[in-house]
Amino acid sequence: MRDGAGALNMMNSAQKAFDLQWARTRAVWDDAVQRAFEREHLEPIIKQVTATQTELERLLQDVAQARRNVH
Repeated sequence: MRDGAGALNMMNSAQKAFDLQWARTRAVWDDAVQRAFEREHLEPIIKQVTATQTELERLLQDVAQARRNVH
């Protein structure tokens, strides 16, 4: 499942890039509106992305194990 590994790598890279950019944004946008935006909009998305990454990792491990069992 090489495409899955590539997708996971892309997701991880995108997450790191987002985290860096959001940290830069927070350095200049630090008020109640920013905190509400982060809490109401970003945190739910980040939780979902993290859960997706975890499940994709688990799926890739299962596929790798299945391939080892077949050979």
